[in-house]
Amino acid sequence: MVFLFSNLQSKKLLPFWLLLSTCFCAFTTPTSTTSSATLQSREASALLKWKISLDNHSQALLSSWSGNNSCNWLGISCKEDSISVSKVNLTNMGLKGTLESLNFSSLPNIQTLNISHNSLNGSIPSHIGMLSKLAHLDLSFNLLSGTIPYEITQLISIHSLYLDNNVFNSSIPKKIGALKNLRELSISNASLTGTIPTSIGNLTLLSHLSIGINNLYGNIPKELWNLNNLTYLAVDLNIFHGFVSVQEIVNLHKLETLDLGECGISINGPILQELWKLVNLSYLSLDQCNVTGAIPFSIGKLAKSLTYLNLVHNQISGHIPKEIGKLQKLEYLYLFQNNLSGSIPAEIGGLANMKDLRFNDNNLCGSIPREIGMMRNVVLIYLNNNSLSGEIPRTIENLSDLQSLTFSENHLSGHIPLGIGKLRKLEYLYLSDNNLSGSIPVDIGGLVNLKDLRLNDNNLSGSIPREIGMMRNVVLIYLNNNSLSGEIPRTIENLSDLQSLTFSENHLSGHIPLGIGKLRKLEYLYLSDNNLSGSIPVEIGGW
Repeated sequence: MVFLFSNLQSKKLLPFWLLLSTCFCAFTTPTSTTSSATLQSREASALLKWKISLDNHSQALLSSWSGNNSCNWLGISCKEDSISVSKVNLTNMGLKGTLESLNFSSLPNIQTLNISHNSLNGSIPSHIGMLSKLAHLDLSFNLLSGTIPYEITQLISIHSLYLDNNVFNSSIPKKIGALKNLRELSISNASLTGTIPTSIGNLTLLSHLSIGINNLYGNIPKELWNLNNLTYLAVDLNIFHGFVSVQEIVNLHKLETLDLGECGISINGPILQELWKLVNLSYLSLDQCNVTGAIPFSIGKLAKSLTYLNLVHNQISGHIPKEIGKLQKLEYLYLFQNNLSGSIPAEIGGLANMKDLRFNDNNLCGSIPREIGMMRNVVLIYLNNNSLSGEIPRTIENLSDLQSLTFSENHLSGHIPLGIGKLRKLEYLYLSDNNLSGSIPVDIGGLVNLKDLRLNDNNLSGSIPREIGMMRNVVLIYLNNNSLSGEIPRTIENLSDLQSLTFSENHLSGHIPLGIGKLRKLEYLYLSDNNLSGSIPVEIGGW
């Protein structure tokens, strides 16, 4: 119905309309206030009911939860223009209990629910699907079990869903593709079984997908490889089978993280030749993906982004290209258990941010480049089980952060560098099964944090330095099968944490030190095949 008034009539009727509006407000405002108060009371009641279902310690942690104004409670947030709960954030609170008593239907306006890093058990209630406004759900790092309820696919507003690090023993809901607004999905390390549903291809906005460390099987559906907004993809440590084509992988051109390690699939095609197309790639793991071919020169094109490269346990052959030295942001480089040959390029010194370098179990030859000493941030170096020759470079003493140095099972010769004692953070030193000669340097006593020393199966001569007794944290010492002579130093009694001492197959002479009986933690003592004399000290019975 339409009313037309003249200006005069409008002016005459104006007071009437003002009166009517005032009356309307007088009737509606209390109703609105009453409705809000009712909702607030309902929300508080639901949260309090859940609180009393938790264990006593958890209830004490939530001591601020009392009364009807939940907006003032620990971990609870409300919208600025409302008294209704919009956010629950109870992450890492040490809560124990279940979600069964939490009435989600009484929390209609909640947008964020984060109860991660607690000890919640039991299943996810099916009525969680009633949270139609929920945008962020994080239940990760709990002890939740059972199935992931079908109703979780009814969360039409959900943007991020984190259920990882639980024990569901469940499959991914078949209709997961109904969550059209989903950007982040993480259900890794959650005891998942079954296959990846093809409906996952409907999640066109998805940028983060993490479903690694599960028991998922079957083929990875082709629909997944059409999610070209993905920047993070991790399906590692599953039991898939079948092939994934190179083109499917590079189709995900926005990828920053790609982890296919030990997931059971084989990559069909020259993936290493095409990696440069993933220009934003920062983290790449293709561990045990049946990758073949050589590492191409084009690897250097990833210099601006790549920080982690894992190509372990494949059939990669050829030389390590010198362009690897251009990857100045690279921190982790794992190339072990392949068929790599040739020498380690001197350009490796350009890896200024390298922390962990592993080239072990290949066919590498030539000398260890002195430029290795330029990797000042390196913590772990594994070059064992190759055919490396020449001397250990003296520049190794520059690696002050080094904790593990493994050069065993090569053809290295010459002396152990004198400066090795400068590596104060070194915990593991493995130089066994080489052709090293000369004496053990006295500055080895500077390795005050060393736990495991293995110099066995070399051509070392001279006496065992008394400074060995300064390595107070050492647990294992292997000096067997050398040409060491002289007496066993008495300072050995200072190594109170020692569990295994192996000096066999040398030319040691003199008596067994009396103080050896002080080594209360010693489990293995091998002194056979030497020229020791005298009696077995009675102190040895103290064990």
